[in-house]
Amino acid sequence: MRFMQEPSVLMPDQAAVLHLAQETRFAPNGIVSRTLLSLPQARVVLFGFAAGQELSEHTSTRPAWIQVLTGACEFPLAGTKHCLKSGDAVYVRPDMPMRCGRWKTFPCCSSCCRRCHETPTRLDTDPPRRRWSQR
Repeated sequence: MRFMQEPSVLMPDQAAVLHLAQETRFAPNGIVSRTLLSLPQARVVLFGFAAGQELSEHTSTRPAWIQVLTGACEFPLAGTKHCLKSGDAVYVRPDMPMRCGRWKTFPCCSSCCRRCHETPTRLDTDPPRRRWSQR
């Protein structure tokens, strides 16, 4: 899946608090995505799914963390259908096929991180004393 380059809602060099329900956008018969935070190491995207919409099966080269904020959806993963609802979260390892959607109107938040060998040893926005582990 490719995302259009858009400015993120949050600036990577500033602390901030977001109310995700207020940040979620919906389109009739569609899916709206908004990049909340974009860093060299990770991206956090907020999705708003209209009822009945689904994201077709795809894979990502990065690990992903998906959290359903409200509503419910069907989430097939590794050959098993899961019925996710508010508060549920899913970890998807890199290159694992996934698909999302097809129930009620719901927002979800997705975070994708780089693989360890792609991760810089230092965050550009952090002071030098704080380091990422390269395991």
